[in-house]
Amino acid sequence: MWPRLAFCCWGLALVSGWATFQQMSPSRNFSFRLFPETAPGAPGSIPAPPAPGDEAAGSRVERLGQAFRRRVRLLRELSERLELVFLVDDSSSVGEVNFRSELMFVRKLLSDFPVVPTATRVAIVTFSSKNYVVPRVDYISTRRARQHKCALLLQEIPAISYRGGGTYTKGAFQQAAQILLHARENSTKVVFLITDGYSNGGDPRPIAASLRDSGVEIFTFGIWQGNIRELNDMASTPKEEHCYLLHSFEEFEALARRALHEDLPSGSFIQDDMVHCSYLCDEGKDCCDRMGSCKCGTHTGHFECICEKGYYGKGLQYECTACPSGTYKPEGSPGGISSCIPCPDENHTSPPGSTSPEDCVCREGYRASGQTCELVHCPALKPPENGYFIQNTCNNHFNAACGVRCHPGFDLVGSSIILCLPNGLWSGSESYCRVRTCPHLRQPKHGHISCSTREMLYKTTCLVACDEGYRLEGSDKLTCQGNSQWDGPEPRCVERHCSTFQMPKDVIISPHNCGKQPAKFGTICYVSCRQGFILSGVKEMLRCTTSGKWNVGVQAAVCKDVEAPQINCPKDIEAKALEQQDSANVTWQIPTAKDNSGEKVSVHVHPAFTPPYLFPIGDVAIVYTATDLSGNQASCIFHIKVIDAEPPVIDWCRSPPPVQVSEKVHAASWDEPQFSDNSGAELVITRSHTQGDLFPQGETIVQYTATDPSGNNRTCDIHIVIKGSPCEIPFTPVNGDFICTPDNTGVNCTLTCLEGYDFTEGSTDKYYCAYEDGVWKPTYTTEWPDCAKKRFANHGFKSFEMFYKAARCDDTDLMKKFSEAFETTLGKMVPSFCSDAEDIDCRLEENLTKKYCLEYNYDYENGFAIGN
Repeated sequence: MWPRLAFCCWGLALVSGWATFQQMSPSRNFSFRLFPETAPGAPGSIPAPPAPGDEAAGSRVERLGQAFRRRVRLLRELSERLELVFLVDDSSSVGEVNFRSELMFVRKLLSDFPVVPTATRVAIVTFSSKNYVVPRVDYISTRRARQHKCALLLQEIPAISYRGGGTYTKGAFQQAAQILLHARENSTKVVFLITDGYSNGGDPRPIAASLRDSGVEIFTFGIWQGNIRELNDMASTPKEEHCYLLHSFEEFEALARRALHEDLPSGSFIQDDMVHCSYLCDEGKDCCDRMGSCKCGTHTGHFECICEKGYYGKGLQYECTACPSGTYKPEGSPGGISSCIPCPDENHTSPPGSTSPEDCVCREGYRASGQTCELVHCPALKPPENGYFIQNTCNNHFNAACGVRCHPGFDLVGSSIILCLPNGLWSGSESYCRVRTCPHLRQPKHGHISCSTREMLYKTTCLVACDEGYRLEGSDKLTCQGNSQWDGPEPRCVERHCSTFQMPKDVIISPHNCGKQPAKFGTICYVSCRQGFILSGVKEMLRCTTSGKWNVGVQAAVCKDVEAPQINCPKDIEAKALEQQDSANVTWQIPTAKDNSGEKVSVHVHPAFTPPYLFPIGDVAIVYTATDLSGNQASCIFHIKVIDAEPPVIDWCRSPPPVQVSEKVHAASWDEPQFSDNSGAELVITRSHTQGDLFPQGETIVQYTATDPSGNNRTCDIHIVIKGSPCEIPFTPVNGDFICTPDNTGVNCTLTCLEGYDFTEGSTDKYYCAYEDGVWKPTYTTEWPDCAKKRFANHGFKSFEMFYKAARCDDTDLMKKFSEAFETTLGKMVPSFCSDAEDIDCRLEENLTKKYCLEYNYDYENGFAIGN
């Protein structure tokens, strides 16, 4: 049997040879068992365990770890009702260091289980000598406070001390059996034996077998140096998954690292004292929120600040928040708002911080129907008689509001607005429409009344009439309206009077107070008009009749104005035409008119002249007509006469040159003179001679006289000179003579002066006239010299001429300006004439300037005609 058992127990290393034992510490106690050696392969033989170098230690540990992990996972699935007993060897052969490794293995294994009295319960028994089999932790047979994973891992296991001594494995199993007597019904019971494999004090296998028979699952952990057969026999089957032999305690820890310490996804929490959570904040106290508590996580083995049920958050100070309305949280567990469980549907609600689904109730206006909440409905309503619902709608679900109104003429009795309440009933009282009534009408004095109903209900009509001689004041028909009021004031019968009236304009009535007060029957009023008006439209007498009306309507009375207005025109006006113009600017006072009506009078003028006005030469009659509102007219007239006192202007008056003929008479011709007048009218021209008349030798004056329509005239004298010889001596110089000598071709003349006289310096004294053309050379001009008395001149005179161009010859101001310009220019030049002589002073005499305006005309030889 031994060879078979050897193959079922997994191992990592074999200690062979005495030399190995010699290397061990002398402080350890070992017991040895000798097994008979048999030939390899013979029945009952134990194959040699693998040498340390036959297989890599890491791969062996990995393979064992995978097998152990599978078993631990199976146990975790049963952790809700699990009893775990750890038998930990603290004998001298183990040593304190390896003992701590064994406890570390226990800690790592427990990390995979939720240690709590309601799930996984734990007992740890350390054993060495017979007197040192001690249950260090017992959550199975002993019930006390703080039996949870945090206390186990953080306090109780670290407090287990190493003792040393023998290896009383049997006593350890006996202690385990005693503890498991208190195991829960239907619980899974497991024993973990952790030892170096050497036991003394009796064979533990019978007790182990008894435990296995009672349903206890046993795992054994040891090293190859130990009693391999004993460990294998005590382990449950299959042996390869319950018996684990390790080469050293270091590999023991490696197995724990590979196979154990898989964090649990969730677990419960057990409340503990706040002091255990003091390490969670910097202050070292009061780390948990007032709505939180310090709890041990049965799956983590750590103390945490956990928000109480109904709250979520991290649990630390100020980090617990009540679950919102419509949610609840039945457990004090970590988590955010998602840890708050919603109520069954959106129509449920719950107070903030609810802890149970029973806290979820239907919202107001909803009632429970199974797991859901249905909307409450009230009984369906109909509008009251003679009434209606607002918008013709009345829903009957919770919180629906129905407005009740009555038709006109009815009053609502009851609630005008009703609500569907959460209890399925309507608020307020039942409503109905009551017909309205009007106040009773009194019988009018001197009259009577009849109504369609006695109760004066809505729409009742009443007819009112008065006795003869009285009139109804108010409406003769009254109707009861929807506002409980009659459609008019209560009528009454009053004695008939003729009404007052407003007198038309300009109408006179007597007596003067007639029409100002209501008049009784028979009252007479007289109507008339003031002077200048006549009455029309009514008779002169008004009478108040029995019907209470005047016999005629006084408003038809009209006083018609028949008198013309008064208007006076100004006296006739005479004015002279403006100089060189054909008109005069005349102004006058516009007449005003007055009328007997006192109303405004319209005034019109014909022709339509408005002063001041520019009137032409002549006589104009102006008529002003005044018209009053009645169409009466009056007119006045005055004359404005513009007188022309300015004679015509000679525009052209030019004598022809002298004519030399041999005849005694000669038919002469000349240019017709030109005249113009400021009036612009046609002038009457008279002449003393006619073109082509025969003129004798010598000078004859031809006169042209122009007369304007006003009788003003002006005369132009034209000199006709007929000469006999072609070279006739043109003149005789003053104080001298012409001495002429004729020959066959012409006449030579010399100017001579009397004694004591002489010509001015620079004058020509020799002249010649040829018979061929009869022209004197030098040409005859007005500047041919005369003889002046010889004397020493204190004063000398020299004439000058200067020409200026102008646009017209009738501008006297322009002539004056030209004259002033001439005198100024010449006055600057004259002093320079005598600058070479020391004793001669030259200056310009005053008031010797003569001014002429010569109008240029291309029809004349010299091109000029003399004007003013």
